[in-house]
Amino acid sequence: MGAAVAVLAVAVGAAWLVRDGAARGRPDRADGVGDWRVVHDAFAVDDDWMGGPQLLVADPDGCYVGFGRDGLSTGYWAGEGDCLRSTVVTPQRFTGGDGIGGEDRNSVLSAVPAHGGGYLAITRHTFHGDAYAYETAIVRGDGAPGGWRTVAQFDADAGEDPFASHVGPLALAATEEGYVAVGRHNDRPLAWLSTDGQRWRAVDLPTPPGARSTGVDAVAAAPDGRLVAVGTSARRDAHYTILSWLSADGGRTWRRGTVPDPGGDPQLPVLVHDGRRFVALGGANGDVRGPALVLTSADGTSWQREETDARMLTSATVLPGGTVVAVSSTGETRDTDETGGTRECAAAWLRSPGGSWSREELGCDGVPTSLTPLHDGRVAAVHWTTLFVRRAPTPAGSPR
Repeated sequence: MGAAVAVLAVAVGAAWLVRDGAARGRPDRADGVGDWRVVHDAFAVDDDWMGGPQLLVADPDGCYVGFGRDGLSTGYWAGEGDCLRSTVVTPQRFTGGDGIGGEDRNSVLSAVPAHGGGYLAITRHTFHGDAYAYETAIVRGDGAPGGWRTVAQFDADAGEDPFASHVGPLALAATEEGYVAVGRHNDRPLAWLSTDGQRWRAVDLPTPPGARSTGVDAVAAAPDGRLVAVGTSARRDAHYTILSWLSADGGRTWRRGTVPDPGGDPQLPVLVHDGRRFVALGGANGDVRGPALVLTSADGTSWQREETDARMLTSATVLPGGTVVAVSSTGETRDTDETGGTRECAAAWLRSPGGSWSREELGCDGVPTSLTPLHDGRVAAVHWTTLFVRRAPTPAGSPR
């Protein structure tokens, strides 16, 4: 996988974004609301249309690594210095696909730090010209230019049309024994197990009798090794309900949990473990401006619904003390000053280990798609090329 490198230079309120020696974009306005600072154009891209990181993963020896796309190509960014700067690593332009390249898309769905160093990520190539079928791969890299390679591929079986198939994982978690991923092979919800990230073994996830459509959306590991996955299922002519699966043996066998039926069209794209319990977050009706849906479980089997005033929660992370930080749209928009379009306004929601919720405003620069804690107590979040950074908590009695 070839790569070209660009360096992003940011100095608050003064410097211009410099790429390849030329001025680009506009000055960093250092916008922010409350404890959150917003750095515009924090991730350099060649293609401004939906370019930039979609995921941020903490770097224990530095800031973060960003995973996303630049045009049709998969892209990687590494935070530097005070974590308001980054280096972008962009592979060679994508030229494959189904012959309708302008309708194809590449994306990064999930990423984790790899055992032995570097990172493991799930990438997907979607054939937009062929009923949104897709193919999925696992890449491994160390964040350096040219340091990324495909180590596994998930393909349609013999006799299946690859341009009409939906095959591969979409969420990934690291375990003591290796890795577990969850996703589907067409109509079958699956978990995949691997000790090295290269060789994967598929395991069926049990489905309800009579289910016509079952999908799995997220997976998380508890400190004691338990694994939980969540998804949705529906019988013919019935609404979707939430499903959960628990594995106590590293993913080799799974059993279904007991989840309350919220009605409507629920979605739970986010699943974390806060050190005490599993917390699943999403929306009650599939509308990003609709009400949030939050479920919690101490044992991974029995789930309870938790009330919050948030709208649909679309991404989250866990701080070292167990506080969950999640984000949502506020339901409002603001006109941009560049294109005449609009940007979604967002809020951060903090759930304490005791279950209380508080809200922090993020302004109107889009809803972050990923959050990660930084080594110094701050939180970083991203919406395409916009970086959000939350200040570290101030010790009691110290001046702010």
